[in-house]
Amino acid sequence: DSVPEQHNYNQQINYSVTQIVYNEFGSDTMTKEIMSLGLDADPSLEFSIYPNPAQDQINIIPKKLYDGFQIRSVDGRLVMSVNTEGLEKTRIDISNISNGVYFISAIGGQTIKVPLIIAH
Repeated sequence: DSVPEQHNYNQQINYSVTQIVYNEFGSDTMTKEIMSLGLDADPSLEFSIYPNPAQDQINIIPKKLYDGFQIRSVDGRLVMSVNTEGLEKTRIDISNISNGVYFISAIGGQTIKVPLIIAH
């Protein structure tokens, strides 16, 4: 029983993410600059997420209590919703979510979207 290695990113790391969509009419490309936020990286946020980028799980530490959190794809599709009512710290299993860029937001508070990068 070993403890999984964990990385805390205490500084901002910028990523350039390119998404290419193909269909019968050709392709469309979108590039977005993403700022990776580690624990304490941005003190103005109402919650911290680590590790980010993440592999199998993320930890969320809110500055206040929320009803839960939602993870959405870059196109706005709801990927996961987690009820965390009354919890001061939350660990979320993301091992079944595909690699990519997602946004996580709090339920029951100010809508703040934080970029989350998943890479298994």
